[in-house]
Amino acid sequence: WAEDGYPPTVNDRAMTDLAAKAAEELLGRSNVAWIEEPSMGGEDFAYYLLQVPGSIFRLGMSRGSTKEEMDMEPPLHSDEYDFNDAALVNGMVMMAGVAIRSLAGIAG
Repeated sequence: WAEDGYPPTVNDRAMTDLAAKAAEELLGRSNVAWIEEPSMGGEDFAYYLLQVPGSIFRLGMSRGSTKEEMDMEPPLHSDEYDFNDAALVNGMVMMAGVAIRSLAGIAG
């Protein structure tokens, strides 16, 4: 990458479909939300996507159950942020599910 800063993070469509299908099957369709607007944040993962097809997903970390509760939580990089350890289980389930489906050639 010749320019200053990070390259754009561009997900591979097939890997995104595979991850979404895994999430729906493993975590339930109601627990999968699509981000409608692109994020302009920089992400190291973009460098991986320049080398291999992949898809970044976000792991819901909120402890709130309503939008109002979620909006009241400190942001991710705040010194007041309280990491939701329980969300790690979903992250491990997703990573294993995506890996198994990818290695088995199961498409999204």
